[in-house]
Amino acid sequence: MAKGFPAFQGFGVIERAELIAQYDARQGCSFPNYVFDIAVFDMSKDFETFDWRWISDRRDRTLTIPETKRHAPYSWRAWTVAGHQGLGRIKRHS
Repeated sequence: MAKGFPAFQGFGVIERAELIAQYDARQGCSFPNYVFDIAVFDMSKDFETFDWRWISDRRDRTLTIPETKRHAPYSWRAWTVAGHQGLGRIKRHS
């Protein structure tokens, strides 16, 4: 059975991570799992398009950090300046 959304839904940062215990009724036991809250960034200033060259640039060890931002979405560049305090203005509100 397929689960989740196999299509790109956006990008963002983890706001919170929590280790929880879940119960598996079929196995009759508990197991550890993680819950993540993710701030998905707004892409409206980029016309809802994602330039994958940004990801390739981030993998390129020969580029400087400023060079890796040349294809970065507007909201990512804004987040690198504003940080966590700016998430309210940068994340998607839908």
